[in-house]
This record gives sequence, structure tokens and C-alpha cells, in this order.
Amino acid sequence: MNYELGVLIVCNTGATIGLGHLKRMLALAQALNRMGVMNIHFLIFGEFIKSSELEGFDFNFVSENKDFSSELLMVVNIELPKVLVFDLHPKFINQDLEDLLCRVSKKHIYLVGVDSLSVFTNKLDLTWVPSFYKPPGVVANKPGSVFYGWNTYLIQKRLKHASWDNGKKLLVLTGGSDLTGLGKELPTKIDNQLSGNLEIHWVQGPFATDPNLPANPRLKWVLHKSVENLDALIVNCNYAITVFGVALFELLQYGIPTVVFSPYNGKDDTELLALEKENVAIISKNDETAVKDLIYLMENEKLAISISQNAISKLSVNGANNLAEKIASVLE
Repeated sequence: MNYELGVLIVCNTGATIGLGHLKRMLALAQALNRMGVMNIHFLIFGEFIKSSELEGFDFNFVSENKDFSSELLMVVNIELPKVLVFDLHPKFINQDLEDLLCRVSKKHIYLVGVDSLSVFTNKLDLTWVPSFYKPPGVVANKPGSVFYGWNTYLIQKRLKHASWDNGKKLLVLTGGSDLTGLGKELPTKIDNQLSGNLEIHWVQGPFATDPNLPANPRLKWVLHKSVENLDALIVNCNYAITVFGVALFELLQYGIPTVVFSPYNGKDDTELLALEKENVAIISKNDETAVKDLIYLMENEKLAISISQNAISKLSVNGANNLAEKIASVLE
């Protein structure tokens, strides 16, 4: 296929935002590429991050100090994309953005909003909510314009999954910036409470400070800094502890028995309560209970097998491909 007009992807990254928005949009861009869509441009508001995957596309980083609307309109007026995809942090969701969507739509650009943009469904041509359940208050402005469900997650799966095996390797993920400072105390809690023959793989995100690893550890610790693609690490581990976010679903698609919690002041409570009923992970209240829940999970192999199989089954469909197909149909 030949696409004369392309796709402009607008997202955020940075120490206070993390990597989730960029990672989701990279998954979408890769899927579009596989379908023959080559004219893709990233406009990223936030701090620069080096990414070999991003280097495969045209991209610009813009400081958050710049005016969002004027910077975006400047690029839109130059490139005249046929499709504009937004995946923005909630702090960008305001009246100014709603006005901007109205202005851009008058240019006959197809507007796609991901996740937090769902509050503007009446301004969008397509609303894509990477969630297994319908978020409260989201109403389609026309039939077939709002999508959600297990087949909507925007994550890349670079390796094949295998049947889960019990073992002694634990993966710990605290997010791209470890916004709540879990690296200060969580390593000590893990080292003190877990059995002495475990191997702990701690991933330090590109915006996170160095974790406070135990000076005289009981366990074996391996620190991984700024890992761009987690897949190889994930499939090499037997269990995981993670904060709630994109990384959780990266783990679940490989069937890794996982304990998840949200340290973000109740922001994710509604979704985690719903997720608990899906039997795909162990939901914990905080990092303290997460360690105890992990011990329970490791002592119950049948439970680990059950949530592993359920997770793989629910994430058997690639959501990035699903969204890419809908965007590609607009470009034809």
C-alpha cells in the first residue's frame, strides 16, 4: 500500500510521567509499519530519552515548558497528517485541549484519542481505551467509535511465550521514574523477607534514581539500568512484583505470575478492584503487602499456574494490531 499522508503521534514522557505513553505509541507505530504505513511522526512533550526503536521514526521532543497547542498546531500545519493520535498524561487533559481538538478537526484530520482522552469522545473520531473494562462515564458519540477490552492493550510482544515453570528468579519493576521512591526501602524488605536462594532482577528506569540495594544481601541481586525492551528479562524470570501500569500487561502477556500494587494515592483503586476478579495477577495494597503476597504466591504453585494461564488467554489478541488496522483503513 502507498500512503501519501501519514500519522502524527502525540504523547508524553519524563520523570514525573514515566514511559508508558511512549511505549504504547511505539507499539502502535511498529504495528502500523508492519501494515505498510511508513509516514509516521512522533511529537513527544517531555524529557528526551534515547530509544533505538524511536530512532526508526521521525520524531521531535518538545519541552513541557513550551505551549502545547501552538507547538502542536505548528507541526500539524507543516505536515498536514491524515490521522492524529493522542496518548497524553492526564495533566494535559483540560479545556485548552478540547478547544485544540475542535480546531484540528476542522482541518479534516481523523482524530484518535487513547486512554485519558476518553473524556472527549464527542470530539474524537475514535476513542481507544486500553482497559479490560469500560471506564465509567465513557459514552460513544456514534456506534463503533469507542473500543475497550482485553484486545485493546497497546503492548509489543517480541518473543513467544512458553508454559510457566517454577523457579527462583524474581523481576521487580517500579516504573520508568520510580515516582514514589520505592527503590529506597523495597529492596531491603525483599531481601529480609524472601528465602535466601532467590535471584532478584531489579530494573531501574531511565528517569529513576539508583535503588538502595542491601549492603550485605542475603539474596543474589542483579541491577538492570534503563532496559529498553523488557521481553528477554521477563521470559527469563519466574515471578514478578510491579507497580500498576503498562509493565503489568507486558508481564501478563507472557504468563508471568505477578503481584501488582499501585503506590499512586488510590488513583488506580477502581481498576485494580475490577482486575482482581479477572484472576490474572495478585493485587496488593502496597509494597509491604506485595512482598507477603509474593511469598504466598510462591508457596502455591497451582495458583501460579492458574493466573499464568488466564493471563495468556486474555491477552492472546494483539491490541496494537487492532488499532493499527483501524488507522490503516482510514489512510487507504
